[in-house]
Amino acid sequence: YKLLSFVCGVDCLELPVPYRFKVTYSLLNPERSRRLRLEVPCADDLEPAAASVCGIWPGARLHESEAYDLLGITFEGHPELERILTPDGFEGHPHRKDFDISSEPVAFTFRDTPMGKPKAAE
Repeated sequence: YKLLSFVCGVDCLELPVPYRFKVTYSLLNPERSRRLRLEVPCADDLEPAAASVCGIWPGARLHESEAYDLLGITFEGHPELERILTPDGFEGHPHRKDFDISSEPVAFTFRDTPMGKPKAAE
């Protein structure tokens, strides 16, 4: 399979499976019009980890960084694993099912200008 469509981390907290986290890989073989989905469970529920596939599919780099940022799954052998979506200093992983969202402050803004399609200046 030459093409990696996506890499996705999954939190299986509420499912009846023996592991909490898994990594799903969607692969494509365009020459044979075949698709393959691999699901790899992470053995450790407290510090989930999987092997990086960046050496095989370089396009996995951002997908793995996203799963690390949002779910805390570490990809061993990743060339530069870092947070890419949450701000610097953010604590926790917001896509984990046990992440507390009740304490997140919400900032509202109010517009003084009317809503609608902007008009060209004359």
